[in-house]
Amino acid sequence: VIGDLIEGTVGQTERGKRLGLNNINIPSVALGAPLSSTAGFGKGGTVGYRDEKAAGDKVVRDRNAANAAELSAAESREKVLAGSKTGALPAEIEEMEKALAKMSDKQTEALVAGNRDLLNSLNFANSISVKQLEAINKSDQFSDSEKSNLKDRRFEQIKTIHDPAALMAYTAAIAVPAAARTPAQIADIKKVEDARARVRGLSDSELEMIDPGYFDTSASSPTRPQAMEFISQLKQSQADTITTNKNGKFTSSQTSNVRKHRAKPLMDALTSGVAADIKREIKKADIKTKVSYMKTNGPAGIPIALDNNVLDTYDIKTLQRMALHENMTDGDISDLRSALLNPVRLARIPAGNPVVAWLNDPNKGVIEFPA
Repeated sequence: VIGDLIEGTVGQTERGKRLGLNNINIPSVALGAPLSSTAGFGKGGTVGYRDEKAAGDKVVRDRNAANAAELSAAESREKVLAGSKTGALPAEIEEMEKALAKMSDKQTEALVAGNRDLLNSLNFANSISVKQLEAINKSDQFSDSEKSNLKDRRFEQIKTIHDPAALMAYTAAIAVPAAARTPAQIADIKKVEDARARVRGLSDSELEMIDPGYFDTSASSPTRPQAMEFISQLKQSQADTITTNKNGKFTSSQTSNVRKHRAKPLMDALTSGVAADIKREIKKADIKTKVSYMKTNGPAGIPIALDNNVLDTYDIKTLQRMALHENMTDGDISDLRSALLNPVRLARIPAGNPVVAWLNDPNKGVIEFPA
């Protein structure tokens, strides 16, 4: 029969008739010819079939991708909701942060729109990125009060600076020698210092969203002392953002208040002459600010950077960084070096002072901080 198939004679031979194949008409195929060259055979090799199969495969892939995306979104939603709850475990909060980090601004906005309790969650407010916070703040899906709730949660930690009782407790606790502080006093100090660190960590966008009361230093303001504390904690780059006001987000009074009161705590400390207070205020300043003190006079009428109590706050690393700053001139370096090595000063500080030794080392300070 196979031979007959090859010759195309099935149905015409006696064997074909005995097998009941006499009604089958099979086209003749030459021995060794590919089946795809014969009508009805080898459909898998045709262009049309490949296109149909590719289209079908794409449908399957798209469906699988959509199902995977839907599953991923559902899992992310559950992680965010679990981590946003009051009393959530650290592991749950960590999972929420990971889930949020993978979400786009639009996805976050949609998630919050469908789960509005998130707007009142402290954990959620502190876990979203600045861009996600901005997206929600600009969205027309939420009311002004809802946006305010979220921002209040976001800046909850900073409220310590606007809490007179917390600042009083801090002042009392910091006056106690470190070795003698109680756990409660240590907690009081940490609370305020964490709030200060949070202020210094604010982005430009967050500064634009924060309560205007933090900038109100007017005499009639009931929170004037707290506003001045807030302003004193700003980094120089943050203060520059506000005072230059390139985006027009701050009022003229806000920029004026920041410019006026930025250095007031340090000025007060310099006036009182309490070394511990001066050291604390100098510690807040970044390198750019410390360099600016070379050209900013203090209460004594000399540059703040050259005040005797300020000179005592410098370490080798700080001087190295100041020397490399673009605003630090050769004259500034020479003046500061002379003040640090002034014979009157050397007579009052302990022998073997590491900064003095470094400045006098011909292979180090003499090269890195020259006269």
